[in-house]
Amino acid sequence: MKKLNRIIGVSIALSLTLQPTISKASVIENLIGFFKPNSLVMEDHPETDPIFTTGIDVSKTGDGSVIARLSEDQTTLTISGTGEMKNWWNSDDVPWIDYKNNITTGVIQEGVTSIGAGTFIICRNLTNVNIANSVTIIETAAFWGCQSLENITIPDNVTRIGNKAFLNCTALTNITIPASVTYIIKEAFDGCERLISINVD
Repeated sequence: MKKLNRIIGVSIALSLTLQPTISKASVIENLIGFFKPNSLVMEDHPETDPIFTTGIDVSKTGDGSVIARLSEDQTTLTISGTGEMKNWWNSDDVPWIDYKNNITTGVIQEGVTSIGAGTFIICRNLTNVNIANSVTIIETAAFWGCQSLENITIPDNVTRIGNKAFLNCTALTNITIPASVTYIIKEAFDGCERLISINVD
């Protein structure tokens, strides 16, 4: 037993004496390397992200005819230009998805003819939407999961409301559908549990 204890004691002593020593110089060198500019991961800010400055192309044709801009306080998304918006079939592809919880107002300006699929998907704090009369199509899942949206005015020139366009807009209480609408695709208003009236002109 005494021999075993002696062996264990020697092993511990050896392990302690063999621990590597770190010089002050090597510590400083490692810290300098850590703080090299190329090693820093910077988050996007309004000064660097084009969605806050020049805007980004969200046209269906990719020719820059429809532009999206987000206000510097990240609360207002404005779509401007002429023609149709592109569609996003995967929410992760929506350019402003990282700011979705900050957006409270959506503005679709005159000249834009469609609200693309997934445009305001899961913008849970969206409360105000202004849609120009030039819009004719509200695409699939355009307002899916906008849980704070209580009212929305659909312009007189809209002809189609896409599948699940207002799915799970749980605060929506009433909506007026103009006579111009000829197609309302399946499940457009599913999950709108507070919707008490749908008025058709």
